Amino acid sequence: MSDWRRRLLVWYDANRRDLPWRERRDPYAVWVSEAMLQQTTVATVLPFYARWMARFPTVGALAQAEIDEALALWSGLGYYRRCRMLHEAARRVTGEGWPATAQEWRRLPGVGAYTAAALASIVSNEPSAVVDGNVVRVYARLNNDPATGTSLHRAAQKWADRVIDRELPGEWNQAVMELGATVCRPAGPKCGDCPVSDVCQAFAAGTAGSLPTKAPKPLSIRLSSTMVVPVSFGKVGFTKITEGPWWRGLWECPQGESTEPWIGRLRPETVEPAGAFVFVVTRHRISLEVLVASGCEQTGDLEWEPWSSTDTLPLTSPTRRALALPPVVRLAGKEAPVHRPTHERHRR
Repeated sequence: MSDWRRRLLVWYDANRRDLPWRERRDPYAVWVSEAMLQQTTVATVLPFYARWMARFPTVGALAQAEIDEALALWSGLGYYRRCRMLHEAARRVTGEGWPATAQEWRRLPGVGAYTAAALASIVSNEPSAVVDGNVVRVYARLNNDPATGTSLHRAAQKWADRVIDRELPGEWNQAVMELGATVCRPAGPKCGDCPVSDVCQAFAAGTAGSLPTKAPKPLSIRLSSTMVVPVSFGKVGFTKITEGPWWRGLWECPQGESTEPWIGRLRPETVEPAGAFVFVVTRHRISLEVLVASGCEQTGDLEWEPWSSTDTLPLTSPTRRALALPPVVRLAGKEAPVHRPTHERHRR
């Protein structure tokens, strides 16, 4: 083993963060962490991971659960396809057994090349090199490579395959990723704390802060939408998203370019503005206006749930933000809603 690789492993052993999934070596605990960490920071994942493992401590517990319960625990973490695929794959594992190699891991729903390599190296000690954003950044700076996009990722994979420690592949993969996450950071790299700065070509050239070279960002697609929060007798009305690229399987309050058809069916006593905010989904930047409709008819095309239970429902992030707006809290959170004569309204 070269000197710089040995120093990196020693550094990792002394400086790695104390993360809950590193305390357990069973495949399920590591798998859940890898699924949650895709495109998400460690700080964001930690509370979700703790709640998830408390409710689903084993792959069998997850496999036996309903997808709505899993989605509710995932709510707020984003990229909900990860949750659906994890749930589906857990059911397959309970019937077929655990994968032993990266190739076998990749046969499971939602497990790509990165996740398969990470799991095989950490759980089974297979010398499969992982390449995520942290690894790409470490590669680009160590080699002073100005490439971008696919060319950069391909070069990083070749480098990672070549330098991986074949005796300790799991430790090595985590060491490189830890270096990228805590020292070789995207902005403001802490080169003075780097255990391998002496072999870093970008550090020697003074280019570490500008690498990897940023690819041009795609243009944002700007959209506008309106959401109506229907309130009736201390309950809130939701629809379930059954298709589309975003949030399939989650619940939301009715929304669209116009909410007039919903308001017409709900026959609310009052409709008032609750606020507005902007949220981003992939390349889409969406301006959402929120209305709260109180005293609604409880129509059968909505699911009416008590306000007190909304924290546990599998809601979309915009819906959860809408429910937190003060006018919505004021109206939906009332303990004693106003009653109307039974001949004027239908109450479920």
